[in-house]
Amino acid sequence: MQPAIDAFLEHLRSEKRASRHTIDNYGRDLRGLHAFLLEKRGKEPKLKDVDVYGLRGWLGALARTHAPASTARAIAAVRTFFKHARRSGRIEKDPTELLASQLVQTLFGERRFRSAYSAQKRAPHLGTNW
Repeated sequence: MQPAIDAFLEHLRSEKRASRHTIDNYGRDLRGLHAFLLEKRGKEPKLKDVDVYGLRGWLGALARTHAPASTARAIAAVRTFFKHARRSGRIEKDPTELLASQLVQTLFGERRFRSAYSAQKRAPHLGTNW
């Protein structure tokens, strides 16, 4: 999984020209997911073996210790990472497609969810697909 994370961060840096801040934060979020899966499974996680249950477990743990904005960024990082992995042929199925907006709504509360969702609908090119 780590080589895929490194390749994704390089893609953000060189092709997308993302800011250093974005790259640092996405890298931290993805390394956090990697460490969580490594601890839970007791072995090096393979990208193709990441499933919605592992993602939900990680996001639940994250939501208990991080601010909603940090958790939202982590969701965006993971969704973008797996979308890139699928497009580049590293995986066949994107496990984040199964992360329902219900999970996001539960983590952030009804009001914040509606606000974020309507903002994303007004400017879909700026945010993550819900």
